[in-house]
Amino acid sequence: MTEKIHDGSIYHGEMLGFLRHGQGRMTYSNGKYYEGQWELGEITGYGTLFSKDNSVIYQGTWKNGKYHGQGTLFNYRQLKIEMKFKERPIIYEKQVGAWVKFKGEFKEDRWDGYGGLLFTNGDNYKGEFKNDKIHGNGFYEAKSGRVWKGIWEDNSFII
Repeated sequence: MTEKIHDGSIYHGEMLGFLRHGQGRMTYSNGKYYEGQWELGEITGYGTLFSKDNSVIYQGTWKNGKYHGQGTLFNYRQLKIEMKFKERPIIYEKQVGAWVKFKGEFKEDRWDGYGGLLFTNGDNYKGEFKNDKIHGNGFYEAKSGRVWKGIWEDNSFII
């Protein structure tokens, strides 16, 4: 079934009555599109969000239209992260730069739980996240081989 939305978006897929339900594809007016599962009118279950140039933005589980559960988010907008590393006896900031992808747990569109983050410069982090930030136990490895392992709080290495 096909449904045309007032904003110019178009849904093509399964329906339950007048609700999107089952497998479907929503092509948004901005050119992005979603392919995957729907439940009672909401994006819920497994699916993939694509950019208008067909690059994957997010692939994984959804709940009520938000990233939720296990998934992979690709940084198609080249967002950057600033991190702080505590070294004895000095504290310095390291501009890590843009990240390539996050693979792990999401809660309502945010990194939350265990996951891994890969940066454009080759550095990577594996560990805990909370509210879109590195937070909890984790392991950061620079491309150079230097390692920071311990407790992180709001993108800052504590101990």
